[in-house]
Amino acid sequence: MTSPFFRVELEPPPWLYHLMARGPFFKRVYRLFLADLTAALPPGAGLLDVGTGPGFLLDYLFALRPDLRVFGLDLSHQMLRRGQRRRRRLSLSPWPGVVAQAEDLPFAAGVFDQTLATFSFHIWRRPAKGVVEISRVLKPGGRAWFYEMNREASSQELRRFATSENIPFPLVFFGFRTLSWHHALRAKDFARVFREAGIGRWHLEPAHHLFWRAEIEA
Repeated sequence: MTSPFFRVELEPPPWLYHLMARGPFFKRVYRLFLADLTAALPPGAGLLDVGTGPGFLLDYLFALRPDLRVFGLDLSHQMLRRGQRRRRRLSLSPWPGVVAQAEDLPFAAGVFDQTLATFSFHIWRRPAKGVVEISRVLKPGGRAWFYEMNREASSQELRRFATSENIPFPLVFFGFRTLSWHHALRAKDFARVFREAGIGRWHLEPAHHLFWRAEIEA
């Protein structure tokens, strides 16, 4: 279950990713995604964040919705450890972090109401296998969301994002175009992986001008 358009990426080291993830741009983006999640998650839902990194998004989500049962999973032990140290230093609520691959989730079938993968799907070595695993751990009626940069986003959408976030348009335009060469997906990329994974019920839509939100229903 391999997909040739997914390339091996040179990801930033954990210390640099941690620095980037706590920066103002990521905070803006996370705020947009949090609005989606807090509105959609039922009380007491169990959520798994696949590729959580240092866990900033889960920290923000758990602060807004302490009723949730959140779990973070990442391939890098260093990423998770940096997040754990930060939470202890700031006296933030802890949540379980697991070192594992998306393609081999160490959970029983049907245990999560929602799974989430934010900017990690495009670097999975075997994305179709990861999708199969994510579907396996969802409860009946559960959902999986994948947020990725939209390589097909138009200049008009980039301008709308810049206006909504009060960021200079040239900064958004050149930053997005640079990153999209290696970190953005097309609609056909999702379709190919979901077809390879045998997923019948899925939906893809542009989200927040610059991104895709793909959804799988269990």
